[in-house]
Amino acid sequence: MKTVKGVIIGAFAVLFASAIHAQINPGDGGSPCTNCPSSGVNTNRNYAKFQNQVFSVLDTNVVAATDTNLFNALAAFADDGGTNPVLQIALYGPDSVILKASHFDYSAETDRDFALLICDKVQTPVWKSIDFQGLSDRQDGWLVQGSVPNWQVTDPMYFQVSHIIRDANAFFRVIPYAGPLVTLSGPQPYDTVSNTIAIQADIQDLSGVTNEHFEVTVDGLPARYGLGTNNTISLNTKYNPAGSHNVDLQVSSRVSVYGLTNAPVDTVLGWDALAVLPLDFENDNYVISLSSYATPEIGTNWFLFYVTKEQGVDCKIINPANNQVVMYYTNYVAAQTTVEVPWNFTQTNGVTPYTNDTYVIRFNAYDPDMFDGTNTIDRTGVRNPAGCFITYQALDDADPDSYYVNSRAETALNGTLKNFYRDQYKASGIIPQYSTAQVGTNRNHADCIALVGDGARWTNFMVSAMANLDYSDLTIGQAHGGDVTIGGAPDDKFYTINLNQWLTNAPSPNWRLRKAAFWSCSSGHYDPPYMNFPQACGVRPTKVQESSYIRKNCALVFKKALPFGGYYDQAVSAQVAESFDQTWVCGKNQYPGGCDPTYSFQYALNRTKGINGPQLRKAEPFIEGYSFMIYSSVYDDELLLLNTAHVKTH
Repeated sequence: MKTVKGVIIGAFAVLFASAIHAQINPGDGGSPCTNCPSSGVNTNRNYAKFQNQVFSVLDTNVVAATDTNLFNALAAFADDGGTNPVLQIALYGPDSVILKASHFDYSAETDRDFALLICDKVQTPVWKSIDFQGLSDRQDGWLVQGSVPNWQVTDPMYFQVSHIIRDANAFFRVIPYAGPLVTLSGPQPYDTVSNTIAIQADIQDLSGVTNEHFEVTVDGLPARYGLGTNNTISLNTKYNPAGSHNVDLQVSSRVSVYGLTNAPVDTVLGWDALAVLPLDFENDNYVISLSSYATPEIGTNWFLFYVTKEQGVDCKIINPANNQVVMYYTNYVAAQTTVEVPWNFTQTNGVTPYTNDTYVIRFNAYDPDMFDGTNTIDRTGVRNPAGCFITYQALDDADPDSYYVNSRAETALNGTLKNFYRDQYKASGIIPQYSTAQVGTNRNHADCIALVGDGARWTNFMVSAMANLDYSDLTIGQAHGGDVTIGGAPDDKFYTINLNQWLTNAPSPNWRLRKAAFWSCSSGHYDPPYMNFPQACGVRPTKVQESSYIRKNCALVFKKALPFGGYYDQAVSAQVAESFDQTWVCGKNQYPGGCDPTYSFQYALNRTKGINGPQLRKAEPFIEGYSFMIYSSVYDDELLLLNTAHVKTH
């Protein structure tokens, strides 16, 4: 990093610097800071030291109309006179700085975004090695002060960082960033492996990271593994069927300096990365399915194991609360075979219901080989299929696009979509013209209440709406948001934990939504240890739903920034949201007599992406939960048992 200019004011130091656009090498620390003051009196870690600072991207058109002084300050930045990337900075007011980023070309970037970093020591390396044991947390360094999606980077861009502190140094720099850099080594790709294998993980991330979450899965399903010293993953391959598998290491990191209460709208607070190692598992004995998360509704649960020779086998179901054996199975197999072990969710007498929410299943092949695992019983059901509650956030009147966006949102969501759901059983005048035999009963409940105007609060209507079992579905058709929030300023936003509480207030254990759609930025990002939006709605992970006998549900969410407008034919996000819901309900042929409510949720997303083009795809929409979910509820018992015979996908 080449130093262009440095300014020091009291105990507060700001570095004017250029940026690096090439791949950042681990350990690259940039130029040393010369003639810098001491670290100041604030000895907090950087993530705590800077967490009250607020980052915002400034739209000069909006600023010109709302804040003449700020606009004049932005216009006062000198023309740098060159073509190289440069970052300029100036004090603005008593507690903020403004920055101008010029000549940053991100047109070639597909994954990495523009990240403005902050640190209290300029000589600190940008990257560090992350370890499973948390020892790397002792090093403090660079964190993300703010970011801009790669496709929204323009020349120039203006930022403001307010609520700055004056008792410590602060340096800014820019890099392309997409989260941790993760690689796996040990076995070579497509190697044949057996028993327990050691896989080495190399993880590089920003030097200020203090909160990393690690999860190892096999084909997206929970795996049996241990995390050891030197980033060693000890993976027991016998807990997965024989054959080709992908071993996945997902690393999620919180590298933003924002606290949840002051995070700017439409921003990512954390990032994640996934490394994949394809291998061939081959063992004499192995688990085919432990069938976790099954609901007692199915009557009997089945556990599948594979053994390769003549031998005796037994299996126990154990209550972990008291180590009591509640089911015992024994058999003798004459040759290699699949052993199917049934259990009807009862005590040893086969009648008294088993009431704990977890149980241990322990299978023993006299070869010898023993398998055990702790399973979860899914006792919290999905709401009975009913209506859809619709809401959206109106743009503030100060936004020059507010009238255009809000008027279209009101028409699309509070007009077209609400009436579409309410009138679906009508025999004329509307598109679906469904009968209860096609889609089920009680599906014509719908309402739309928007967050509009000064003094509006989500709690004014969301608390009662989410507790109302007349609504099994939710569509938030447009809103500001982030990893764990919906809304804008602190007094008009809610968190994932709030949504979860509102839903669980329903007068039934079946509080989980059947379908949700969150048309807001980063609504699908997983930011451990915080709950994300699908989790708040009770949407179980995709791979779990695709392999378990549980009631199915689904959510549409977005990994990255989602603009309010600019879609195909100048549509706004609310209109795209309305079109998505209608496609899921009506299917391919959306005209009276041609509608079909058995097209999958994934089909609705694919068609919506096809119509609305790159603007929607850049936000990286995806489905959490059961992608085969259909609007019709008359086949829900089939979906419970993973039977998709009545699901159309194209």
